[in-house]
Amino acid sequence: MIKLTDFSSFMKKIGIPFAYHDFRSNKGDMPEYPYCVWYCSGSDNFGADNVTFAEMPTVIIELYTEVKDLAAEKRIKSALTSAGLYYDTTESDLEEDSVHIVYFTVPLMG
Repeated sequence: MIKLTDFSSFMKKIGIPFAYHDFRSNKGDMPEYPYCVWYCSGSDNFGADNVTFAEMPTVIIELYTEVKDLAAEKRIKSALTSAGLYYDTTESDLEEDSVHIVYFTVPLMG
């Protein structure tokens, strides 16, 4: 299981350009499609004896493409599966920007 502190290293192994949260804070130009951003969207912690027993942060990976890119999606899905990570996906289009986005929701261990 990958921890939140190791998630950036995990993203490097996928081989798709990425940034934490957005590319505005990243020095340099926007990459070509496909690219990803990832961020922690909250947590679903486990409690015991009125304390947080285990932290369970939830990470979102957003895959940005011009059109649906099954090969890029497969790279991310394969990496998540190989790392033993559970994920759910949803997707949407930003028609005004001609962008397709696939959202991967990934629960982690602290």
